[in-house]
Amino acid sequence: MKNHNGDVLKLVKSMEPDKEKAFKIEKPQLPIVTHDLKKDTVVVYNSVRYHCYIAVNPTTYKVIKYSYNDDGVKVESVYYDNIIHISVFNGTKKLYSRDFNKRMYSRFVPDGFLSQAILSNIEFDSVDSKGFHFNTIICVPDGASCYLLDTRISFDGKMSMELIEY
Repeated sequence: MKNHNGDVLKLVKSMEPDKEKAFKIEKPQLPIVTHDLKKDTVVVYNSVRYHCYIAVNPTTYKVIKYSYNDDGVKVESVYYDNIIHISVFNGTKKLYSRDFNKRMYSRFVPDGFLSQAILSNIEFDSVDSKGFHFNTIICVPDGASCYLLDTRISFDGKMSMELIEY
């Protein structure tokens, strides 16, 4: 048979027990996160105190990443996506509260990339006259490819997004 590079691979049947070990593949155990990862940030802007809460919620939504091993065989790796919640409060007054998923950023991130990526993290970055800035990271698992976006929450509770870099 031929692999994706056009190289011819030859298969030979063997009854030797030692040869069987070469084909045993032990799948590594994926770490399963069973708790929410929460971040709480207190920000003071124009002498007003605000609380920003971020909760990273692991899901069971599968993201499949395809790659090729050294022999040219297609390998399928399964990862799990996140839903991330952001809340912003001024004392007890809620300015903003919403769950975020990677599909919300589809106008900035190409579909081909998004289908193999996960919503990796959202972190508080800064606050200015435009509002609260959160760095949003969408990455392909075990890869160097990422999109960095600015998710901004204004003081009147409006959300906007902007691509920073990819």
